[in-house]
Amino acid sequence: MKQFFFVAFSVILFNNCIAQSWTKGDRENVYSECIGNMGKYENVTKEQKESFCICYLTEATKIAKVAYDNMIEIELKKFKETTMISCSKSLGIDLNASPMVEEKKTESKSEISRDAILGHWRDDESEFWLEDSGNYTIVYNGGKRNKGTWSLDGALLMLQKDKALGLIKSEKTFKILMFASDHFVFTSISGKDTHNAYRVIKK
Repeated sequence: MKQFFFVAFSVILFNNCIAQSWTKGDRENVYSECIGNMGKYENVTKEQKESFCICYLTEATKIAKVAYDNMIEIELKKFKETTMISCSKSLGIDLNASPMVEEKKTESKSEISRDAILGHWRDDESEFWLEDSGNYTIVYNGGKRNKGTWSLDGALLMLQKDKALGLIKSEKTFKILMFASDHFVFTSISGKDTHNAYRVIKK
């Protein structure tokens, strides 16, 4: 009997550890990435997209965060395909019947350019300014502030952070997946962290 309770307790503890490994930010990133991907389905309503992505988020977070992050590309592709089929069936959404909008080529300078991306933006973790001078400022939700220089190469946004005491600058590169004048979706080069940025308009 003692052994049974120990095993049961271990299972509960294990499941709790899995659930706790997904932070709010992690869950928001998965949901935002899903919403971004659903944008190509023109005939799916906003409510259907939201329901679908909640379903996808639920399935994704059943997996331990470390296991999800360590999936190789083919594993993640198969998981996404299987989950899309499962969620679309359970919600009665026929994605195959929905005409897909041709994905925008973000490399095109007519759609994304240095001048177009200038300005004040906000995402789920921070707000940031891309200045015409080539400088940028990021203020994170916790109050931390970073400064440096930025550049754009096609769909690649590169941030070079200023280092104190004249040390070598550190650089981060992000790929812009979708761009509009007031909203763009970007991801780290690894493709694990996807964010939605919205232009801040002064009232």
